[in-house]
Amino acid sequence: MNLSFNKQFSEYIFKVLLPKSSSIYNINSSGTIWIGEETNRLVINGFGENETIYLYIKYQLAKTSATEESLTYFDLINIILSISIIIFVILIILTFYKSYYKKKTTELPEEDKITGLTERQQLIMQLLRESKNPLTQTIIEKELQMPKAAVSRNIHSLERKGLIDIEKVGMSNKIHIKKNNY
Repeated sequence: MNLSFNKQFSEYIFKVLLPKSSSIYNINSSGTIWIGEETNRLVINGFGENETIYLYIKYQLAKTSATEESLTYFDLINIILSISIIIFVILIILTFYKSYYKKKTTELPEEDKITGLTERQQLIMQLLRESKNPLTQTIIEKELQMPKAAVSRNIHSLERKGLIDIEKVGMSNKIHIKKNNY
């Protein structure tokens, strides 16, 4: 910053406020000056008599990180509002996710139950009955949200009981209810 007046003044007083986070490298002035601080800013005060005014200040703004800057009231409200909206959206997504992917663990009507079967076996039989087409083990796993080992174990148990047939098709198995059962 360079400020000068060619006119001679009988008396003068000046005050210069530098921007926040500034550092002075060089200063040259007519009259008397002193450097102070006011509201976290450097202040240069000066006065003189019967001379021209000149003031040369070489300063630099310090780089500040975002965390060093103070947040305003509105910034804080925007942050809180944004976080609230994000939490609300996550809760909605979780609610739909749970209802969409909820395991099919509802009780079967008594007329659909086969005695001597576990709940998982009952669910596998119900799924096969509802599909009307042979299903792969992978489809059964996904539809019932059961672990692969549990599905495999229960399918083989149902086959041993004579309720389903397992038909090898390439690298996968097609599972269907035996014709005489339904």
